[in-house]
Parts: sequence; C-alpha cells; structure tokens
Amino acid sequence: MILENVKQLYQHTPYQNILHDVDGVAIPFDPQWRNIAISVSGGADSALLAYLLCELIQKNKCDTTVHIVSHIRCWKTRPWQKYNSLDVYTVLIAKFKNIRFVRHENFLPPDFEWG
Repeated sequence: MILENVKQLYQHTPYQNILHDVDGVAIPFDPQWRNIAISVSGGADSALLAYLLCELIQKNKCDTTVHIVSHIRCWKTRPWQKYNSLDVYTVLIAKFKNIRFVRHENFLPPDFEWG
C-alpha cells in the first residue's frame, strides 16, 4: 500500500518506473544509472540504505559506481562518526565485490555547526 501511494507521487514524472519495493519501502533506483552517491554517516539509517541499494545493483547486475560520501562533522557530540562511516564502507566493499566504490570525505568544522 505504501509503495502504491509513493508511485502515485511519481506517476506524471519520468521517474515512475524506478521504484523498487524492499519490504514495503519504496527505494528509487534506475538500473541505467552509472553513478549514484549515498551520504553515509555511519548511523543505521544511511548504512541500511546503502546496503539495500547495493543489493539492488548486485541483483540486477548493474554497471553502477557507488560513491560513498561521508560528512565528517559533529566533533563535539558524535566524534565516532568518521570511524563508523569507515566501518560501513569496509563492510560494503567486502560484501559487494562486483560493485565499484569510491569514498569521498568532507569535513565540516565545528564553527559551522555551533555558530
């Protein structure tokens, strides 16, 4: 039911046929895409989304490069984020050996977040 509601939002766009139902969650992915970027913080949400997208890529034998973008931030409140995002990246490249990955790190200084 949820997927049908999401599909209705896309029905008059060129993206109406790119939704995949993963246990009731609509995940947009077009097998023709050659590059995708996923922001991976190291938390459960972004790690799971990255994993599910990689499963779609592998299952469909797509020629897609996955760019993992990690914003190294929250130095005062979550200093472990960088290391968790590296752990997620390591698991992805070990599990999905047929997928090309590129990791990008972006640093946000505490002054940007705390004014």
